[in-house]
Amino acid sequence: MTKKKTFPTYETKVFECTIVVDPATGKKRISIDHERFYLHELSKFKLGEKVLMKITNKKRKRSMAQNSYMHLYFSLIALSSGHTAKEIKSWAKGKFLSKGITEVFGDKVRKVDETSELTIGEMMEFVDRVEAHTGIPAPDPEPFNLGITNSEYQELKAKQAEKYSQTIMIKHDPLSSWW
Repeated sequence: MTKKKTFPTYETKVFECTIVVDPATGKKRISIDHERFYLHELSKFKLGEKVLMKITNKKRKRSMAQNSYMHLYFSLIALSSGHTAKEIKSWAKGKFLSKGITEVFGDKVRKVDETSELTIGEMMEFVDRVEAHTGIPAPDPEPFNLGITNSEYQELKAKQAEKYSQTIMIKHDPLSSWW
């Protein structure tokens, strides 16, 4: 009888943090940037489980799941605002990712970062800022953490669209004064 080998299963969770000075001790410490995400991910570990902490200053780019989530959210905002998802994305990038204005061939042009260049934390902050400005709640991100198929994404989008078609923008039309 041969004994089956068992392989440990590892789960890596990444949290963006900032090094700060603890006012009580005057020493450096870590401050979690997105407490809600941290607590959500931390809840997946077992109590008493040994973990390994790795600290690096390398910033991870936003994930494809975050990109899908952002596009779903913009399409939901479009249902509530009367604008297209593409217009919402252009507005949000101009409003929150603008890096100033330059002149090209005598025309003033806004310099805007691409969402593909955002880190995971910056992407979360970007969606949070859009949510705060529009008053339209972002959908539950959990399905996007699981890695969903295109058909599951379309089904989720249809369900969310039904819910959000009833939502009216709480604040002013954000596109009316986006420049």
